[in-house]
Amino acid sequence: MALLSSPRRRRRLASLVGILALVAVAAGVIALLPRHGGAGGAGTLTQAPRNPFGTTTTPNEGTERAAAGAAAQAARPLADAFVADVVQRRHLAQAHALLSPKFAAKYTLSDWQAGKHLPVSFDPEKQYSVSTVLSFSGAKTAGFVSAVDEVPHASSEIPLVAVRFDKERGRWLVTYIRQGHSSRLVDQSNYAPSGFLPGSYSQGNKDWAILILGFLAVVALVVLLDRLLGGSRRPARV
Repeated sequence: MALLSSPRRRRRLASLVGILALVAVAAGVIALLPRHGGAGGAGTLTQAPRNPFGTTTTPNEGTERAAAGAAAQAARPLADAFVADVVQRRHLAQAHALLSPKFAAKYTLSDWQAGKHLPVSFDPEKQYSVSTVLSFSGAKTAGFVSAVDEVPHASSEIPLVAVRFDKERGRWLVTYIRQGHSSRLVDQSNYAPSGFLPGSYSQGNKDWAILILGFLAVVALVVLLDRLLGGSRRPARV
């Protein structure tokens, strides 16, 4: 081909293909990495941004805020009881009944009652105090973060449990559970693991597999181009 007859053009083509491949991988990383924030269909959050101009909200905004407040009020006692029961390993059948069908299929009642494969892990021989704060709420969703402190207080890093309730078929059910811990920069007010906030994305093994395969494909493409172009640069044998 005339395009590949020039060594300079071959080098430029190889560079262009490499750049395009790297851009494609970067785009895949951006698309698959966890995203935080966004309404995600949750409706207006209960904590609205301040308005420096002092204008009033529209009737629609007021209705959405009222619905978000009602959702938080309805789900709050469920979150308090759910986290306390799971942490203290009591009333596990009652806590299991609050799981959404998706979670109930993953965590069976028999495993919960036996203390196996629970989404949170605490020492049943110890005592804990649980305090819960609202993280966000919308018309049909509410997220809470519970601080689970050992009694008596024993560590500066307090375990945190993020729980999200979504209204499904008229019932408030648990659709997300994640345990973490506080640190110098993380506490109840800003703890937001991947997939917790409305519209955020939870990284899975499938996503990592896609990224790894994409990287290997780029490496293979670069090696193939190097061999092809390298072979075309070799002088013909006499």
